[in-house]
Amino acid sequence: MLNLNTIVKKAYTSPFYLWLLNQLSSYMIPFNRPHHIQITNLSPEKIAVKCPLIKKNKNHLNGMHACALATISEYTTGFLLISNLDPTKYRLILKSLNMQYLYQAKSAVHGLYEIDKNKIIEQVEQDVKVDVPTLLTCMITLFDKDNNKVSEGEILWQIKPWKSVKSKV
Repeated sequence: MLNLNTIVKKAYTSPFYLWLLNQLSSYMIPFNRPHHIQITNLSPEKIAVKCPLIKKNKNHLNGMHACALATISEYTTGFLLISNLDPTKYRLILKSLNMQYLYQAKSAVHGLYEIDKNKIIEQVEQDVKVDVPTLLTCMITLFDKDNNKVSEGEILWQIKPWKSVKSKV
């Protein structure tokens, strides 16, 4: 049986596994399902996504809704981070989201987010040793089909080991 980490790794080089990953992620993250966000390219240090201009993503002006752009930015950065960490060991939670809307997208949008995988893993491991959560700021820009810069997102993620998560259950 394949687990999610195996599918992610195979999606780096296989169109079939990239397709499978997109199918699975729409079911594993049901909130994002209506947006039809698709990963178009994936590697350990890079993710490219696209999102169509469909009715569920439109605002009252028939352009891409601001909340859809924020969701795409959150999804893209969070997916790449957690796919490089062991989700059974670390919890990733959105701490803050700051969006700048620059141009009204009247078409599908796409974005690319890149990281230095080793630097992030090193920072998380270093923070675990001193028992503090890791705070990572991720910057992402989204573009329309004509490559107009539509939005810039600054997403602050908090990462900490599950063993440090205090539950009130």
